[in-house]
Amino acid sequence: TVTLLTSKVPIRNTHGEVTGVLGTYLDISTRKQAEEEVRRLNAELEDAVRARTAELRDSEAQLRDLFDGTSELVQSTAPDGIILFTNRAWRETLGYDNGELAGLNVFDVIHPDHREACAEFLGRLLAGQEVGAFETVMVAKNGRACELEGSVTVGFEHGRPTVTRGIFR
Repeated sequence: TVTLLTSKVPIRNTHGEVTGVLGTYLDISTRKQAEEEVRRLNAELEDAVRARTAELRDSEAQLRDLFDGTSELVQSTAPDGIILFTNRAWRETLGYDNGELAGLNVFDVIHPDHREACAEFLGRLLAGQEVGAFETVMVAKNGRACELEGSVTVGFEHGRPTVTRGIFR
């Protein structure tokens, strides 16, 4: 298929009468084919993104189900201590619901007598050191002290810490 872009202007004599038409034609078939190819590729990309997003949602649901099915307290925090994720056992043991976790720092639930040791432990972890098992005391929302033992790991991206993951019992 040939696609032409045209432009036409009248040719007038000295009396202003139209005596002819001057026209130009530009073949834009290749451009139109490229535009159609871009539309087709964009549609394919949108379909692939939708499918991948659905897969990720399913995967996230499976992971949440797995973490919520364990009796261990599972948490994930940003390097500055902001709580990113907790499982059902963590929330039930410490008495928090999801809405109360927004902006909560893990040091808000660490017993005051244990904050310094936790900060030192976290500093070693964020520096990439292996630290092994860890014991601490967290304070439930109702004030009850919860003695916990577990392990914490750090996720690194491009050599920088991005997340901590803790599992306690």
